[in-house]
Amino acid sequence: IPFRLCFEADATDGWLILETGIDICFMIDILVQFNTGFYLKGNLISSRQAIIMNYVKTWFFIDVAASFPYNWIISDVPIGKDVDPNDVSALYKTPQLLKLMKLARFLRFLRLLRVFKLKQILYRIEELIMNDSFVAMLNLIKVVSVVIFIAHWIASIFYSIGSFELADGENCWLIEADLVDASIEEKYVGSLYWAFATMTTVGYGDIYPISKSEKLFVMLSMLVACGVFAYVVGSIETIVRRSNTIEASFKEKILFVNQYLTAQNIPKYLRTQVRRYLEQNLEHKKQEKLSQNEVLSMLNKNLQDEVLIHIVGRMLSKKRILIALFDVRLQSEIIFMLQQQIFQMDDHIFEEGDIQDKDYAQAEVIDGQMIERQDGKNKLGQGLFFINQ
Repeated sequence: IPFRLCFEADATDGWLILETGIDICFMIDILVQFNTGFYLKGNLISSRQAIIMNYVKTWFFIDVAASFPYNWIISDVPIGKDVDPNDVSALYKTPQLLKLMKLARFLRFLRLLRVFKLKQILYRIEELIMNDSFVAMLNLIKVVSVVIFIAHWIASIFYSIGSFELADGENCWLIEADLVDASIEEKYVGSLYWAFATMTTVGYGDIYPISKSEKLFVMLSMLVACGVFAYVVGSIETIVRRSNTIEASFKEKILFVNQYLTAQNIPKYLRTQVRRYLEQNLEHKKQEKLSQNEVLSMLNKNLQDEVLIHIVGRMLSKKRILIALFDVRLQSEIIFMLQQQIFQMDDHIFEEGDIQDKDYAQAEVIDGQMIERQDGKNKLGQGLFFINQ
């Protein structure tokens, strides 16, 4: 949008098709929003009347202003100083139409209102991503996108100021950079190059402001660049810190434990076993950030019951003996009696001769051994159920 306005470039060929497609998608999205439920105080609202009223009160007018196809009503024709009196009909010379066409061009700025909904879209995308690496990559892409967006605006405005100065017969950066007769692409690349050089505090000096207006804008751009630079550094530091928080904390604990065991003259083989055990805990913690009890503690009783039914009920539904012997009511009671326990490598659940007062359902085995039964017929493995006999 700023490129089209500041460089007075019209969409043609593929860009015109892309822009038309975006307009159509925006208008379809308005229809979709009229048929999309929303959450109110944690409850899903699906009433058509409530959906319409909520959308009208929130995003409807913004979406209409941002999605309205202004170019379909008033085409992009040369205006102002670009109009050739010999080639344009009297209709296009009328001041009212010229003003209307200028207004239509600047109404494109309203499409930027869609940026305010971008946060909601990104949040929905993050909900679908389960991998920490992908989340970190998405956060990095967001940071880079913000930098490119700001640089694009600064470059477009910087060129626009230079072109105004050039039209008034003043000396400007376009003359000094020898870009007056260059193509639009070369002018844009030159402007964008200057914007990135300024935002990264490099400033090579080959492109610099000449007129007073350009210098004022450059000073303002430097202030913006300081904020952008701080934002980038802070965001990258946050991304790196989040990805290494758990690992760094555990490694520090392992170091302290190793120092303690060494001070107590613990044998090396035993220190190695302790370290392996703690490292195994670290791997499990990296895969499962929160335990079942920690997750359930965040929920109310109804949600706790529903989550438990899905977690435990899915496992018990595979045990035909339970389904055959117990009715549905007793099966439901068993679900809420079970408790999750996680055992690491070298943990002994019980040994031969122990008095066992608990029953176990083995739901998952990770890096564990399959223990052969005494009768030699079977092995205890993933998904098996065994009780005290």
